[in-house]
Amino acid sequence: MNSSSSQSRYVKVYKEGNYIGRKINIFAFNNYESLAAALSDMFDTAIRLDGEGNSSVFGNHHTLKFLDRDGHWMVAGDISWNNFLSRAQRLRLSSSRNP
Repeated sequence: MNSSSSQSRYVKVYKEGNYIGRKINIFAFNNYESLAAALSDMFDTAIRLDGEGNSSVFGNHHTLKFLDRDGHWMVAGDISWNNFLSRAQRLRLSSSRNP
């Protein structure tokens, strides 16, 4: 995490099947991989990231998605990290069974 960042932007994160979400500061992370690693620890699940430059974990996992300002759910990695920081309104960990 980047502790020197003076910006903060909190968004809710939900794991599919859980009704209680958590808030995280997305500006505390440097990239999708660091965000996915923190969420993986927080929710005790493997997280798959799709998109150029991102790693994938196959098997039993969750896919990281985000709700953008236009109300569309997108897979993390579909847009650049900087665009993600300005557009993400909510995060969701979707089961590998429900992409």
